Amino acid sequence: MTDDAATMAADNRLQAMEPNPEGLEIAAAGLERCLGAPSATSQWRMPVLEALARTQTALEGHLRDPGKGAAVADSVVREAPRLARQARRLTDEHVGLLESHRAATALAQDDTTSPDDVRDSAAELAALMHRHVHHAHDLIHDAFESDLGDGD
Repeated sequence: MTDDAATMAADNRLQAMEPNPEGLEIAAAGLERCLGAPSATSQWRMPVLEALARTQTALEGHLRDPGKGAAVADSVVREAPRLARQARRLTDEHVGLLESHRAATALAQDDTTSPDDVRDSAAELAALMHRHVHHAHDLIHDAFESDLGDGD
């Protein structure tokens, strides 16, 4: 197999593993927009709860879809075993994402919780979601670089 053919084959295999961050990224960005709205009225919580419901849907889809989540990490490890620790960290982040989501939702549902506390918790969730997507992209990039022999 020529170098060009090997490069194309590696590119095709790794591209098939590429995580689709849109669901998580869109849900996190939507949550952040809701958190930025003025909280002077009791109506403020409803859009936040709706955004949290969308983040739950995105997280569930991420964990359930074989082209995302742990399946991507498993595929990367098959292609680049040296990245097993990085892939494991990525799958371990799922627990933190779910816990953060549960905490933010519980605070948002409790009318006695201050908007600042809801914002802090939900903003932490959004940050974790963004970070998780970045870690997934880093893992895919590192696998691609490894498969191509340092990207040369």
